Amino acid sequence: MANADFALTTKKLDVGRDIISHVPVIFSDFMASGGYSPLVIADEITWEVAGRQVQTELDTAGLSPAAPFIFPGTPMLYADEKAIAKAQDALSRHPNCRCIAVGAGSINDIVKAASGALGQPYMVVATAPSVDGYTSAGAAVSIHGFKQTVPCPAPVVVVADTGILSAAPYDMIAAGYADLAAKLPAGADWLVADFFGTHLLHPAVWDMIQTPLHAQVRSSAGIAARDPSTISSIFTGLCNTGFAMQRMHDSRPASGAEHLMSHVWEMDHLEHDGLPVSHGFKVALGTLASTAFYEEFFALGCDALRSRLSAWKKPSWEDREQEICSWLKGQHNLDDVLRVSREKFPAPSLWDEMLESLCSKWDSLNDIIRKQLIPFPELREHFVTAGCPVEPADIGLSREEFHKGMHVSGMIRNRFTILDLMFITGVYDELEEPLMNSGKWFTRFA
Repeated sequence: MANADFALTTKKLDVGRDIISHVPVIFSDFMASGGYSPLVIADEITWEVAGRQVQTELDTAGLSPAAPFIFPGTPMLYADEKAIAKAQDALSRHPNCRCIAVGAGSINDIVKAASGALGQPYMVVATAPSVDGYTSAGAAVSIHGFKQTVPCPAPVVVVADTGILSAAPYDMIAAGYADLAAKLPAGADWLVADFFGTHLLHPAVWDMIQTPLHAQVRSSAGIAARDPSTISSIFTGLCNTGFAMQRMHDSRPASGAEHLMSHVWEMDHLEHDGLPVSHGFKVALGTLASTAFYEEFFALGCDALRSRLSAWKKPSWEDREQEICSWLKGQHNLDDVLRVSREKFPAPSLWDEMLESLCSKWDSLNDIIRKQLIPFPELREHFVTAGCPVEPADIGLSREEFHKGMHVSGMIRNRFTILDLMFITGVYDELEEPLMNSGKWFTRFA
């Protein structure tokens, strides 16, 4: 797959200490052309965190902001069709305004979707370093109970006060750290896809995310201490991920098998202690599982894999179709999964070429992946330090739910990952077993 460069929608990222006072000037420079006034959208929580100050600064600067639209703080706000409709209605009632979203993932996605539907630009004042979606071209929303990404433009401006980010609820900080750490195995998946020629690397985009990534993931002690400079680095890394997706109009730079596992658990409405599990915490478990899969896979050794392949009968599409139906029978997305899996099911000749290339260049690929990843024990320790989940039980996953996430994730997206590498070599079931039952990687299940 060829890569293309697209212009960035986001024109300014302003991250620093005590910078809410910058908002009026930034709005005037980037949003007010045509005589538009600001409209702040927040919820009751983010209004107190930063929204009230933003409104005061705008008023003091003489920008005549409209009365703010504030969602209730409880129950927890979700980016769904109802919330989007309310934000869209608020914007429609103020045609001479442009929106400033004040909040984190949900507020940003709600306003992004609403503004996108109306063809309007918006800016965001971030209140937590919790997701990489601030600067992505698309809103992660729930429509009729099912999570999906709605295409819409990224914000024109992102403003983030490091004092506010560092004071965010700690689980949101940890979730953002985990979402950034996920780019390690996601990067490994992209390297494997590049190796087989299914999705070539984009060097400039790769460097945006990957060059500082090892140091950022190894800064877990600074995360735990709420160190503003460390949290600023994490937030900037998350925003750079969004910029990378803007550059490619594709989420390949940001997500691999670990995100696909998260999507499976999300579609099953995973909860822990009666509350939905955050995206970052689901991705944390997927990141550890994907890292473990890579270590198990390359521990097989090339000679042993050749021996297995010589005695292995590749499954037909009919076999794969039957397996998918056995896992997803009765689910609303079965037809879509079958279509996607059929699209990426390799033709026999291509399959043989892929296996030959893998075996002939095993040591080279192994070395590339080893350098990309942080070893599982070290990564797990950083997650512990940063307060991220490290066991399935930490996010309410039973053994069966964990197994489903690992297995079904390889079926739902036409994106080559470690899961596809395991499938084309016939070791999927074999490598899942130690992750669930050996006690080497995970020990506690809900």
